[in-house]
Amino acid sequence: MSRQAASSRSVTSARRSGIEAARRAALAVGASLNPDEVLVTIARQACALTGGQRSALWLFDAESNILQLVIGHRLPDALIGTTAAPGEGTAGRAFRRRRAVVVDDTATQSKVAAVSLVAQGKRWGALEVRRKGNWGAGAIAALEWFAPLAAAAIANAQAFDHSVQAISQIQMSNEMWRAVGNAARAIIDGGYDLDRMLAKVLDRTLSSLNLRGGAVQLRHETTGQLATIVERNWPEAARNQAKPNRAVLVEPLGGVEDAGTLACLALTVGERVIGVMQVVTRPGQTFSLDDLDALVIVANQLSLGIENIRFFQQVGAEEQRLRAILSSTNDVVLGVDAHGRLLIANAAAEHAFGFSAQACAGQVLSEAITNAALQVALDQARYQRDARTRTFQIALPDERVLFSSMSPIVAQDGAVQGWVFVMQDITQFKEMEKLQADIVLTASHELRNPINLMLGALELLERALEDPTEAQRNALDLVRLGTERTKSLVEDLLDLERIERRVGWSMKRCDCAEVARATWAAFRLQAQSRQVSLEMRLPESALPVWGDARLLDRMVSNLVGNALKYTPQGGRVSIDARAEVGQIILEVSDTGHGIPQEAQSRIFERFYRLPSQPDGVKGTGLGLTIVKSIVERHGGRVWVTSQPGCGSTFTVSLPMANTAEQEKAHA
Repeated sequence: MSRQAASSRSVTSARRSGIEAARRAALAVGASLNPDEVLVTIARQACALTGGQRSALWLFDAESNILQLVIGHRLPDALIGTTAAPGEGTAGRAFRRRRAVVVDDTATQSKVAAVSLVAQGKRWGALEVRRKGNWGAGAIAALEWFAPLAAAAIANAQAFDHSVQAISQIQMSNEMWRAVGNAARAIIDGGYDLDRMLAKVLDRTLSSLNLRGGAVQLRHETTGQLATIVERNWPEAARNQAKPNRAVLVEPLGGVEDAGTLACLALTVGERVIGVMQVVTRPGQTFSLDDLDALVIVANQLSLGIENIRFFQQVGAEEQRLRAILSSTNDVVLGVDAHGRLLIANAAAEHAFGFSAQACAGQVLSEAITNAALQVALDQARYQRDARTRTFQIALPDERVLFSSMSPIVAQDGAVQGWVFVMQDITQFKEMEKLQADIVLTASHELRNPINLMLGALELLERALEDPTEAQRNALDLVRLGTERTKSLVEDLLDLERIERRVGWSMKRCDCAEVARATWAAFRLQAQSRQVSLEMRLPESALPVWGDARLLDRMVSNLVGNALKYTPQGGRVSIDARAEVGQIILEVSDTGHGIPQEAQSRIFERFYRLPSQPDGVKGTGLGLTIVKSIVERHGGRVWVTSQPGCGSTFTVSLPMANTAEQEKAHA
């Protein structure tokens, strides 16, 4: 086996181990509804999942507004019962801030991390883990992922415990009530097997109350139809009698008094009905009030047990589904949180960018992947915090090109919680595009000399006609106009070829603010003649970029010239530039007619022009294509924001210059 194959197998094994550890932790904390067992399991699994030496679990008492240390793993007994106010100590700060807190403990030469435990919109406490050495980003991410599962397990266990306490508060003076309590305990014994748990509860309830038979029906989460999951000695006359809209319904079986009595109890979670439990007495018997009280309590506990099992089954199913989807697609898939930390990546992403998703989980994207276009897009999305989808292209070291769609993960309150990148290989399309461009450029080279000859011949013809007629003059003007437009098109095509092949580039540190000022000065008179206000908002400090000054000037000039062409008299064109998060942002805005939504995705294509052009606006359809080519070859991005009737804003984002590194790279 080669060293590379062994390394790949080692990474795969580590990834599977991490996923398995997370799966075991999630299943373990939900394996019981006993509050003490749940707390012990959480403390133990927190250490197992993060590699911690010991842990402490604090619960919050809302009445006293105090956190109390109730359990720990490998924790001295003397510390149990310690209290702290919210905001006090590591656990108190994590509880108040609702985010992870990491501090150094110089006395023990260790680091302590704490997270808040939040579930169902309520803060239940804090979980604190101590370990030697530094906390890696992956360990912190694992602890943050584990916290809501642990909080949900605590919430379910306490809800179940309150139900058990309600049973104990009833004066159970005979064996029947104690047996009903034991039947409720069957919920705990059933584990994650829903059918087994329902069967145990039904069997013990029928035995304890000396009932004839019973059945449990659950509502399908999609269709809403009731389906019988388990039944015991269920008489034919009781079938199809479920009434889930009634909390408790008691009626004679089949309408006959001596046949027995049917009781239907709705299984509810909050306001949602999830099923029905039905039981039937023996012939000639009815339910006492104590029987009905006991059945109501059992039904409430059964509802909590069903919801708990479904919750953890859903966690497992979603994990398996996501793993299957990511592993089966050839598209590159990356997921990051609101802070830009890597959450998930599939095998295609690992191959494309050369990293290990397991090793880099929890790291910021720039540490895991060194790709400028990807980082620029993420930085802009994090800064602007908007919920729009972004698209851009990424060039890989192996000369492949990926088309990336970056979509936000939006919470119910509208807050952006992260982003998902889905990337497709468009290398073949780019090669076809290049082939088409080469054909056009070859034709342009061949046309250059004939066009110059035509212009020369036209000039000789104009001199030969000393006194041309009006018809002759119009014909000559028409020929000259068409020839000069063709010459302009050829020159633009040749310029685009030189830009894309980097012919004659002179890379150095340039001030984008100075470039913008020079462009403003060059177009000021043209704007005045068109009665358009040309404004400029630039910082006094330099805006350094690494690039070719001549091409940067061409880029800004094309944008400003384009804005002036499409802005009517009395309108306004503005040039803005600023620095943002390692990027230089240049914006050229106008108050023109705007660009239709369907045309915005094509506006940078070669030869594309809007279907409805204002009168007198001419061009080759290559100006914005040249802008895009210049920007991308400087490692940046360009996009348009526009609404018909409200003008347009063209935005360019270029990497801020790092002169020392770039001079070394171009030496």
